[in-house]
Amino acid sequence: DPAIVKAEMDDLNDDGYKELIFGVNSGFSLYPRNIFAYDLHNMKCLSSPYLGFTVNSIIQKDITGDGKNEILMQGHGPDNIKDTTIKYHDRSTWLMVLDRNLNFLFNPKEFKGANMQLWPFVFENQKSRNQAGYYVKSTDINEDLKICLFSKEGEIAKEKSFQGIKS
Repeated sequence: DPAIVKAEMDDLNDDGYKELIFGVNSGFSLYPRNIFAYDLHNMKCLSSPYLGFTVNSIIQKDITGDGKNEILMQGHGPDNIKDTTIKYHDRSTWLMVLDRNLNFLFNPKEFKGANMQLWPFVFENQKSRNQAGYYVKSTDINEDLKICLFSKEGEIAKEKSFQGIKS
Protein backbone atom coordinates (compact mmCIF):
# COMPACT_ATOMS: atom_id res chain seq x y z
CA ASP A 1 0.00 0.00 0.00
CA PRO A 2 2.87 2.48 -0.54
CA ALA A 3 2.36 5.78 -2.36
CA ILE A 4 4.93 8.13 -3.87
CA VAL A 5 4.88 11.87 -3.10
CA LYS A 6 6.69 13.94 -5.71
CA ALA A 7 8.97 16.90 -5.04
CA GLU A 8 11.15 19.23 -7.10
CA MET A 9 14.64 18.12 -8.01
CA ASP A 10 17.37 20.07 -6.21
CA ASP A 11 21.17 19.98 -6.02
CA LEU A 12 21.40 19.02 -2.36
CA ASN A 13 25.15 18.30 -2.29
CA ASP A 14 26.30 21.23 -4.49
CA ASP A 15 27.98 19.01 -7.09
CA GLY A 16 26.23 20.68 -10.02
CA TYR A 17 23.70 17.87 -10.49
CA LYS A 18 20.16 17.80 -9.13
CA GLU A 19 18.94 14.94 -6.98
CA LEU A 20 15.54 13.31 -7.47
CA ILE A 21 13.56 13.99 -4.26
CA PHE A 22 10.42 12.09 -3.33
CA GLY A 23 8.51 10.77 -0.36
CA VAL A 24 7.06 7.33 0.29
CA ASN A 25 3.96 6.77 2.43
CA SER A 26 2.82 3.38 3.59
CA GLY A 27 -0.87 3.37 4.47
CA PHE A 28 -1.23 0.46 6.90
CA SER A 29 2.40 -0.64 6.85
CA LEU A 30 4.94 0.77 9.26
CA TYR A 31 7.71 1.21 6.69
CA PRO A 32 8.70 2.99 4.52
CA ARG A 33 7.58 6.44 5.64
CA ASN A 34 10.49 8.59 4.56
CA ILE A 35 11.75 11.25 2.20
CA PHE A 36 14.41 10.06 -0.24
CA ALA A 37 16.90 11.83 -2.49
CA TYR A 38 18.39 9.82 -5.34
CA ASP A 39 21.73 11.16 -6.56
CA LEU A 40 21.74 10.02 -10.18
CA HIS A 41 25.27 11.33 -10.81
CA ASN A 42 26.93 9.48 -7.90
CA MET A 43 24.44 6.58 -7.81
CA LYS A 44 23.59 7.09 -4.12
CA CYS A 45 20.31 7.32 -2.26
CA LEU A 46 19.79 9.38 0.90
CA SER A 47 16.95 8.66 3.29
CA SER A 48 15.38 10.82 5.97
CA PRO A 49 14.75 9.48 9.45
CA TYR A 50 11.45 7.61 9.86
CA LEU A 51 8.61 10.16 9.59
CA GLY A 52 5.63 8.22 10.95
CA PHE A 53 2.85 10.49 9.77
CA THR A 54 1.45 10.62 6.22
CA VAL A 55 3.15 13.16 3.97
CA ASN A 56 0.72 14.58 1.40
CA SER A 57 3.04 17.10 -0.21
CA ILE A 58 6.61 18.34 -0.01
CA ILE A 59 7.46 22.04 0.06
CA GLN A 60 11.02 23.16 -0.64
CA LYS A 61 11.83 26.68 0.56
CA ASP A 62 14.76 28.48 2.15
CA ILE A 63 13.71 29.17 5.74
CA THR A 64 17.18 29.50 7.28
CA GLY A 65 18.35 32.40 5.09
CA ASP A 66 21.33 30.55 3.61
CA GLY A 67 19.97 30.68 0.04
CA LYS A 68 19.30 26.92 -0.07
CA ASN A 69 15.98 25.13 0.30
CA GLU A 70 14.95 23.13 3.32
CA ILE A 71 12.22 20.48 3.03
CA LEU A 72 8.87 21.02 4.78
CA MET A 73 6.09 18.47 4.70
CA GLN A 74 2.32 18.85 4.64
CA GLY A 75 0.55 15.91 6.16
CA HIS A 76 -1.56 14.30 8.82
CA GLY A 77 -1.57 11.45 11.32
CA PRO A 78 -3.93 8.85 9.82
CA ASP A 79 -3.99 6.64 12.94
CA ASN A 80 -3.27 3.51 10.90
CA ILE A 81 -0.66 2.11 13.32
CA LYS A 82 -2.06 1.95 16.85
CA ASP A 83 1.34 1.47 18.57
CA THR A 84 2.21 4.84 20.14
CA THR A 85 5.57 3.57 21.44
CA ILE A 86 6.93 4.05 17.91
CA LYS A 87 8.91 7.26 17.61
CA TYR A 88 6.86 9.72 15.51
CA HIS A 89 3.77 7.48 15.57
CA ASP A 90 0.83 8.29 13.30
CA ARG A 91 -1.74 8.96 16.05
CA SER A 92 -0.34 12.49 15.87
CA THR A 93 1.08 14.68 13.18
CA TRP A 94 4.52 16.20 13.42
CA LEU A 95 6.09 19.48 12.43
CA MET A 96 9.24 18.25 10.71
CA VAL A 97 11.71 20.15 8.55
CA LEU A 98 14.60 18.42 6.82
CA ASP A 99 17.98 19.91 6.00
CA ARG A 100 19.88 19.22 2.77
CA ASN A 101 21.23 15.94 4.16
CA LEU A 102 17.65 14.83 4.93
CA ASN A 103 18.25 15.11 8.67
CA PHE A 104 15.85 16.94 10.96
CA LEU A 105 16.60 20.67 11.08
CA PHE A 106 15.22 20.67 14.64
CA ASN A 107 13.57 18.09 16.87
CA PRO A 108 10.10 17.26 15.47
CA LYS A 109 7.15 18.88 17.26
CA GLU A 110 4.11 16.74 18.02
CA PHE A 111 0.52 17.84 17.44
CA LYS A 112 -1.59 15.24 19.20
CA GLY A 113 -4.71 13.79 17.73
CA ALA A 114 -5.57 11.32 15.01
CA ASN A 115 -6.00 13.03 11.65
CA MET A 116 -4.61 16.34 12.93
CA GLN A 117 -3.42 18.17 9.82
CA LEU A 118 -0.55 20.60 9.19
CA TRP A 119 -0.09 22.78 6.12
CA PRO A 120 3.27 24.57 6.05
CA PHE A 121 3.75 27.87 4.25
CA VAL A 122 6.55 30.41 3.87
CA PHE A 123 6.16 34.17 3.61
CA GLU A 124 8.60 35.14 0.89
CA ASN A 125 9.42 38.83 1.01
CA GLN A 126 12.20 41.05 2.35
CA LYS A 127 10.21 42.09 5.40
CA SER A 128 9.41 38.52 6.50
CA ARG A 129 12.82 37.08 5.58
CA ASN A 130 11.16 33.79 4.59
CA GLN A 131 9.21 33.34 7.81
CA ALA A 132 7.86 29.80 8.01
CA GLY A 133 4.53 28.86 9.50
CA TYR A 134 1.72 26.39 9.26
CA TYR A 135 -2.02 26.04 9.44
CA VAL A 136 -3.20 23.59 12.08
CA LYS A 137 -6.50 21.81 11.60
CA SER A 138 -7.74 19.51 14.33
CA THR A 139 -10.19 16.66 14.01
CA ASP A 140 -12.02 18.10 17.02
CA ILE A 141 -14.91 19.99 15.41
CA ASN A 142 -15.06 22.30 18.44
CA GLU A 143 -11.44 23.41 18.06
CA ASP A 144 -10.70 26.57 16.08
CA LEU A 145 -8.38 26.65 13.09
CA LYS A 146 -4.93 28.03 14.02
CA ILE A 147 -2.06 29.63 12.21
CA CYS A 148 1.35 29.37 13.84
CA LEU A 149 4.66 30.95 12.89
CA PHE A 150 7.75 29.07 13.94
CA SER A 151 11.39 29.95 14.39
CA LYS A 152 14.29 28.32 12.59
CA GLU A 153 14.74 26.25 15.74
CA GLY A 154 11.17 24.90 15.49
CA GLU A 155 9.73 26.91 18.38
CA ILE A 156 6.32 28.54 17.99
CA ALA A 157 7.03 32.27 17.67
CA LYS A 158 3.41 33.40 17.24
CA GLU A 159 0.06 31.63 17.27
CA LYS A 160 -3.38 32.87 16.26
CA SER A 161 -6.65 30.98 16.61
CA PHE A 162 -9.54 31.99 14.42
CA GLN A 163 -12.62 31.85 16.57
CA GLY A 164 -15.70 30.72 14.75
CA ILE A 165 -13.72 29.01 11.98
CA LYS A 166 -13.98 25.45 13.10
CA SER A 167 -11.92 22.57 11.88
